[in-house]
Amino acid sequence: MNIKKNHLDGQRSPYLIQHVHNPVDWYPWSDEAFRKAREEDKPVFLSIGYSTCHWCHVMERESFEDERVAKVMNDAFVCIKVDREERPDIDQFYMSVCQMMTGSGGWPLNLILDNDRKPFFAFTYIPKDSRGGQMGLLDLTAQISALWKENRAELKGQAEKIVATVGNLSRITKGELDIRMAFQKAFQELSRSYDAENGGFGFRPKFPNFPYLMFLLRYNYLYGEKEALEMVEKTLRKIREGGIYDQVGFGLHRYSTDPHWIVPHFEKMLYDQAMAIASYSEAYQSTGDSFYSNVVAEIYAFLLREMRDLEGGFYSAIDADSGAGEGRYYLWSYQEIQRILGNDSDTFCNAFNCTPDGNFMDEATGRSAGLNVLYMAANPTSDGNAGKTDQNAEIVNRGRKKLLEARKGRDLPGIDRKIVTEINALMITALSKAYRATGLKEYLDTAVETADFLLRRMVREDGTLQHQFIRGIVSGDGMLNDYAYLVEAFLELFSATAERRFLDSAIRSNDRLVSLFQDREGGFFTSPYKTDIPVRMKEAYDAPLPSGNSVEVRNLAILSYLADRQDFIGLAEKCVAAFSGMISESPTYFVAMIQSAFSLMGESYFIKVSGQNTESYRKNFLTGISFSPFSTVYPGELSDHTERAEYSVCTMKECRMPVSSLSAALASIAGKHTKE
Repeated sequence: MNIKKNHLDGQRSPYLIQHVHNPVDWYPWSDEAFRKAREEDKPVFLSIGYSTCHWCHVMERESFEDERVAKVMNDAFVCIKVDREERPDIDQFYMSVCQMMTGSGGWPLNLILDNDRKPFFAFTYIPKDSRGGQMGLLDLTAQISALWKENRAELKGQAEKIVATVGNLSRITKGELDIRMAFQKAFQELSRSYDAENGGFGFRPKFPNFPYLMFLLRYNYLYGEKEALEMVEKTLRKIREGGIYDQVGFGLHRYSTDPHWIVPHFEKMLYDQAMAIASYSEAYQSTGDSFYSNVVAEIYAFLLREMRDLEGGFYSAIDADSGAGEGRYYLWSYQEIQRILGNDSDTFCNAFNCTPDGNFMDEATGRSAGLNVLYMAANPTSDGNAGKTDQNAEIVNRGRKKLLEARKGRDLPGIDRKIVTEINALMITALSKAYRATGLKEYLDTAVETADFLLRRMVREDGTLQHQFIRGIVSGDGMLNDYAYLVEAFLELFSATAERRFLDSAIRSNDRLVSLFQDREGGFFTSPYKTDIPVRMKEAYDAPLPSGNSVEVRNLAILSYLADRQDFIGLAEKCVAAFSGMISESPTYFVAMIQSAFSLMGESYFIKVSGQNTESYRKNFLTGISFSPFSTVYPGELSDHTERAEYSVCTMKECRMPVSSLSAALASIAGKHTKE
């Protein structure tokens, strides 16, 4: 290894640290780097990724660790590395550029910029040498160098046009928005893209797309559309049965490289685990089927075992790669399973499709690796005999535990121990949903512990947020998602615990959000100020996570009632109006915003609980809880003594006569939304 360090020395990002010994003279994103580019009259090579990104690792090994490539790059460019999780605003802008220029995106995200930070060329992974009609990095560098010297004005003109075009994407696109029509249109579009055989949407690669599933659960709730619920149920079951789900240690891998959910891209992201917990919890509420609550318990167990920090936060991701190679930590040879499981191996291999020759095909080469990815066969433990089925299930579970123990001796994949506010807030909300669905207090306890960690480490007294916590050091200004997700999490905890401190924290941080991110024309910017990128972005796309704008619209609707802040209604309405044209045109890109807008437009219910003490409130909180996504349960006038509880159903305009149980209150709401 090259023992010399480049300009990334001293950085705290796990991703940047991975590249500190590269012979490429990487700089962090900084004024120093762009000043050097101007002084040396060079363009900038910008590479954005994250520490657990497989193709980032591949490009590093092939190109950035190569002395010859490094010399060519250092001569031609000033080279900058960015961790997308550390600077999501930089990633968002330049990803928009890449998608606009190439029609797709992904990581590693690479761009060539002029020395004013304006991009004129974008690409994702490319090999070192040109092959198969694809230009390699060496040839590309030579071409860019020639163009920079000979056609500088043309490149700069192209960069100006690109920046202007991307800037237009963040501008107001007001239009007529019929929210019920948007609900219907989004459902119809999802129905057309739904894979009826395998579940999920699209062909390959196949992502879980949990925002779609949560939208469909709400569509079924509103309109009683069984097809919507069937789409959710099949997709969630196929995911749990597939190789995209870690059948030994639990938790989800990032996506499936095939349409059948079998061969995963092996990294595990915290945000996928949070969205999965939320989706399976809501499916359990909607159906009462314990299959879904069991999956929640599995993912929760995995998180506590492998992604939980001792201080109370959750780590960002687990790498796809280990010392043995991509995915090798999760793959098994047939002979290895036989050795570990002995007489149980045949039953286990039958249950999980393991073969002597292996079922796993390498994504890059398409060749068999002689290894098996575990995915469930149809009725894997059933042979028509109930007693035998129970015995087989016991064998399978015993085998899983043995393989999990054996796997501990393998070379572990790397863990990105960065604790990010937005994703930890997302996990708080997910665990609160799990508690609401199952009544298991351990979910709520963990959610509160995580919130306390964020309050202690990431939230200042005035509600201002920090973005990340790495090895004991807090850094980075909070971005829109940090604020919106954490306000949502605080509101969930206020509802579940009756602790006023969570409502107070939500109000403080929401006030800071408005002051830092508001666009006077409507909506909220990604960053709290005009950052060191050419365009201050404003986005509402709800993939793979709900956008900060979508979450904040619902936050504002709830806080307008709980905090008696009528000014919040106007902010929420302006936000929806700002994106209304795009929502009407392409509703499936805005499924969370559609739900938030529906809540805003008079379709929210607030259930005020009075006449009991805090302990009784918490105890009775779960009584009668069913899936009711457009209602908020909250403590009203709680007394010091346990008395007869009253549950008052209120809208933005009026309250009804109280009833004596939460189940009765929720029953009075069901079906009201769709009545004209």
